[in-house]
Amino acid sequence: MKSYSIYIVTLLFCISVFAQKDTDVLLQINEEAITVAEFKQVYLKNIELLQDDTKKDPKAYLDLFIPYKLKVQEAYTLGLDKKKTYKDELAGYKTQLAKTFLTDVSLTDKMVREAYDRLVTEISARHILIQVAANATAADTLVAYTKITEARNKVLGGEDFIKIAKKYSDDPSAQVNGGDLGWFKAFKMVYPFETAAYNTDVDQVSMPFKTSFGYHIVQTTGKRRAEGAIEVSHIMILAKQQDSTINPKERIDKIYDLLQKGEDFGSLAKTYSEDRQTASKGGAIRPFERGQLSSKEFENAAFALEKAGAISKPFESKFGWHIAKLIKRLPVKSFEEEQRALEERVTKDRRSQVISQVLTEKLAKQYDQEDISSVIALVSNKVSGEFKNDKWVYNASVSNYNKRAFTLKDSVYTLEGLARFLERSYNPNRFTNQEVFFNEMTRRYVDLKTQAYHEEHLEELEPEFAAVVREYKEGLLIFDLMDQHIWNKAKTDSTGLQGFYTSNKENYRAAKKAVSTVYTSQNKDALTSFRSDLLSNAENALEKIPSDILKTARDIEINKSTTYAARYNPQEGISQVLDYNNGYALYAVSKIEPERTKTLDEARGQVISDYQQQLEKNWIEQLKSNARIDIDKKVLKKLIKQLK
Repeated sequence: MKSYSIYIVTLLFCISVFAQKDTDVLLQINEEAITVAEFKQVYLKNIELLQDDTKKDPKAYLDLFIPYKLKVQEAYTLGLDKKKTYKDELAGYKTQLAKTFLTDVSLTDKMVREAYDRLVTEISARHILIQVAANATAADTLVAYTKITEARNKVLGGEDFIKIAKKYSDDPSAQVNGGDLGWFKAFKMVYPFETAAYNTDVDQVSMPFKTSFGYHIVQTTGKRRAEGAIEVSHIMILAKQQDSTINPKERIDKIYDLLQKGEDFGSLAKTYSEDRQTASKGGAIRPFERGQLSSKEFENAAFALEKAGAISKPFESKFGWHIAKLIKRLPVKSFEEEQRALEERVTKDRRSQVISQVLTEKLAKQYDQEDISSVIALVSNKVSGEFKNDKWVYNASVSNYNKRAFTLKDSVYTLEGLARFLERSYNPNRFTNQEVFFNEMTRRYVDLKTQAYHEEHLEELEPEFAAVVREYKEGLLIFDLMDQHIWNKAKTDSTGLQGFYTSNKENYRAAKKAVSTVYTSQNKDALTSFRSDLLSNAENALEKIPSDILKTARDIEINKSTTYAARYNPQEGISQVLDYNNGYALYAVSKIEPERTKTLDEARGQVISDYQQQLEKNWIEQLKSNARIDIDKKVLKKLIKQLK
């Protein structure tokens, strides 16, 4: 999916899910009448999203609302809603969105609770797998079941599970780990396996059960309370350095030595850590659980710290070198805190198949779906075909395929539609005989059509669904419209961009800066002594920089005091030793580069952004000048009074 959803999030204009109550027309834009109810719902829903307080007044809010409506109208005028890409994108989104409405609420709630209980209790288990192909015959399936039963009986008879796993299991890793899966919790395994593992008591062996991989038995070997989250701080030196003289491993080792000498972790993080997002906070990282970070190495090192205040030795990740400090361990969140996130996870997990099946049965009753066995009987008698070259081909000459197969409310589904579905669905590797084929796929066809019927009528049945779909429709159209008229033009119109830059180039200035080498330390005396050596014999001093002094090449923006020590006036030469970030700094400035106007290439990103804003402003003014916009001032006055 494109970045439409990102654009939609920034929109401040979506329709509320509640029905309109006030039908007075507040605003007329061309042929579209906007009622008080529509405007009020939009205003109340989005008022807190506005950062500009001056726009929170209803009258001022119209200045945002009107351009939005003009853009939507322009998109429809240009026929952007007729484009295939638009239709395909919208159809895909509606299908995805509908999934959240096609659920059985009570069953979903039960599964959410079950998932939480399994998240707060980790289990360790081992298993044996006997693979069964999706297209396995009944005979092959029986062989697999017999084999897994044999393995289970041997374990129950006292034989070592690990040895039996190595002998019987089709899981390749079993030859190394004896089927041991380690510790896991909810959502880490396929749902049927997870359920079997959690439902098996410790040291007991489950009955054989089937997943998409084949038949399993599982032995649960332990249960424990989940670890929860931890909060740590860290110091990081990036693996890739702009300054080629910096060796990340050597630098992190120097910092670790300073910590061993009693230096403050937070101060060192502020001074030396190259993780910009955490350095200013003393290296603090927001709390995380196992599996949430993109670095397993970091997780392992952090969770290995046992007591608050414990500090790790330097360790490497794919990002660079780290030192971690444990701040505190956090208990597992309550069900109420986790509920919303779990609801989303359950709908995306295999659990959704169970929920879907229950919903299918519910919809069958809601839409008066005929008894499936009677439909299957009708199909078996009326739909004729034959197997040819590993295909099933229906014979249209044998029966009247325009006749009804089944009915859902006012929609009739014919034998021809079903016959064509059967023809498309036949898989010789899956179906061993015609009876199984007819029974399974007829049932599947009826279920699919029932769900499709429900989806087609969702906008009539679910106001919230209709509101979100409308928001997405308009978001897609505006994205396409803006891409054509503004964003793409600003990137490709080189003449226009050059002209805009020429007229506004004084807005794009490179700050006056000092090209510097910065020496930092927590030891003021060491830095003072190094300064003396640097002044007397720079070449010799640079060859013997003390271990508790770090050297960094840095361009300092003059007049941007946050980039250098307080009370320092950058100038060519070597500075005094200065207080800086709970430590000390020494600046060696090789030259001062004056403030200047950036070239177009240097400022291209900002110039394009500003040019886009100018193009959009001019375009909106043009749309306004060509539109008929009427605001009912009396209605607006009443609305303002009401909203106060």
